[in-house]
Amino acid sequence: MSQGSFNINVYKNLAASLSNMINDETRKDVTFVFKDSEVEIKAHKLVLENASPVFKSMFSGNFAEDDKVEIHDIKPDIFQVLMNGIYLRPISIQESDLEFAADLYYAAEKYDIGDIRDLSSSFMIKNCHSGNIHFLLKKAKMFNLPELEFACKNFFLKNTYEVLCVHFRLKVDDDTYSELFALEGLRIQSEFELYLALQQMWELKRLADYRKCLKQIRFLTMDIRFVLLCDLLSTEEKFAIISNIEARTYNDTPMILMPSHLSTETNSRFTVSYSGNFSEDDKVEIEDIKPDVFQILLNGIYLIPISIKESDVHLAADLYYAAEKYDIEDIRNLSSNFMIKNCHAGNVHLLFQKAKMFNLTELEKTCKNYFAQNTYAVLASHIGLLVKDDTLSELFALENLRIKYEFELYLALQVMSERNIIDDHSKCLKQIRFLTMDTRTVLLCDLIDSEDKCSIISNIEALKYHERSILEMPSDISTETKSRLSGSFSEPQRQRFWIAILLRSDDYTSYLPIFYKFMNIPEESKQIIEKTVQIAREDQVNHETITKLKGIIFK
Repeated sequence: MSQGSFNINVYKNLAASLSNMINDETRKDVTFVFKDSEVEIKAHKLVLENASPVFKSMFSGNFAEDDKVEIHDIKPDIFQVLMNGIYLRPISIQESDLEFAADLYYAAEKYDIGDIRDLSSSFMIKNCHSGNIHFLLKKAKMFNLPELEFACKNFFLKNTYEVLCVHFRLKVDDDTYSELFALEGLRIQSEFELYLALQQMWELKRLADYRKCLKQIRFLTMDIRFVLLCDLLSTEEKFAIISNIEARTYNDTPMILMPSHLSTETNSRFTVSYSGNFSEDDKVEIEDIKPDVFQILLNGIYLIPISIKESDVHLAADLYYAAEKYDIEDIRNLSSNFMIKNCHAGNVHLLFQKAKMFNLTELEKTCKNYFAQNTYAVLASHIGLLVKDDTLSELFALENLRIKYEFELYLALQVMSERNIIDDHSKCLKQIRFLTMDTRTVLLCDLIDSEDKCSIISNIEALKYHERSILEMPSDISTETKSRLSGSFSEPQRQRFWIAILLRSDDYTSYLPIFYKFMNIPEESKQIIEKTVQIAREDQVNHETITKLKGIIFK
């Protein structure tokens, strides 16, 4: 088929046009001014209304006739980045600038802009470390971000010593640190070491009041010799603790009652071993594990066989988290092995997320290997699934994919972007190796604006003739010239991939000519294929529909 037979749609440059509108000062009809600043930021009301229900309500209400809006609680640089995101411009945040990310989250939350809110939240979760965990936990509580709160607490659990060492140098909030000191399963050898960290921070004036954290220290699990070394305790408090430790040793009633402001907990949270007598009224509240998952955990502890259905990787992931929290190695290994064994096209994205969350290197390796070996199958499945930008971007960056053309990888991304399956396609787009394509296919890449296409084509032609390109490659486009395609792929999987493109894309007619070209469809078959696809799209699109249509077209 000749190049002239390509049906190239021009309408898909809307994103580029919107991005360029930010520079069009003539039509901007609202100006934002800021408290204690001379900075002014102008924008188009229509663009803002379409991006944010808050702006829509604002400009149809009290501010409908106003052309100036005063912002009191957001800094100009944060607001400008918010505007960049609304106009579909790339948002870049330095890894060290967590305060910027938090401020951006606040701005996106205030104006209900989900994409930028999710970007800021994901950035904070991804960049949690010992030096900022205290700051991020405060923001997690402030903004009610359970995933960020979990990331912070989980990091402290697994890196207790590292966080404590760093926080000797930082001023920390009493309430936040008290909450960390109350966690179960800390990776530390003794309660006395936790106390020593508290005493050191108090002596270095890192805390305003040590008593909230002191209440979390389980003195009744210490050796009496160490209790005597705890200088934050009064003599009377030490005697009360020693009296209660001795009473427990001899199953006796203590001579001195424990003070109400000190912990009466007798279970070590380092080994997470529950021992001792519990009366009928004793209760332990579990906030982060579902009842059915906890019941399976208990079944495993009581040596009752654990059964998980092959399709229920969500349950396996939740069970892994529970086993990790309580450090039950056999159940942890069982859950991990289950996820590795049951990785397939429909769940590889979910499992890859869990691998990163739980730091499971074997599961991560399995997911990446599965994607590389079954690229078409995964792409066909993910065209119908909501996926995370960061996860998909990392998969798109892999070498030796079992796929015939780089353009097909791009095409999957374009359809996912059209269907709003992916929040921000720019991260994945950066992994596409456009310089390994031919010029004709670059012209079909509608996620790229015209200027970038010209730059890419210039560089492709320069490579062809071993010359220097007239135009520089854009900074947000890959400059990789080496094909990472293995050349060995499954033709049936490739056929299913193209069927999925035709059935799930919003405007399938624009993809039919590309399909005919890439799959070498003879002229006499095109009309019947178009009618067949049109009929199939009227039914529910699922695995069976794709299989049936594949059998008709590629019989």
